[in-house]
Amino acid sequence: AWEADAAGHRRVVPRPSAAAMPHRGKLTQRPDSRLYAIDGVKEGLHDALVAFLETSLQGTRGEHIQEEGHRSTEVVIGTDTVTVSFSNDLLSVYAPSGANTLIIVKIARKFDEALATRRYDQYFGP
Repeated sequence: AWEADAAGHRRVVPRPSAAAMPHRGKLTQRPDSRLYAIDGVKEGLHDALVAFLETSLQGTRGEHIQEEGHRSTEVVIGTDTVTVSFSNDLLSVYAPSGANTLIIVKIARKFDEALATRRYDQYFGP
């Protein structure tokens, strides 16, 4: 809401009852790769995203690697293979170098839509 401060200048102040914006990932593109990343998440979102890819895009789990502080799982979707990786508080999805990366765009769009439903909110924060 717009409110006047002590000097009479108007400024935007958050309304106490306003809901926070839904979480979203960030899609970045380089000449030969794309990356979808979600920052500030708990480790459980890794498994939740892999399960989401299995149910919504008919993905199949492949190789899984777990080391201290890092997890990654390959998921095959049609003819594409992506890796879902978690380290610290960052979850990312990427395709192998030189692969068709349009699947990353599709995943980003679909999972951002799912994040907007707020059913994954418990995986954010400390």
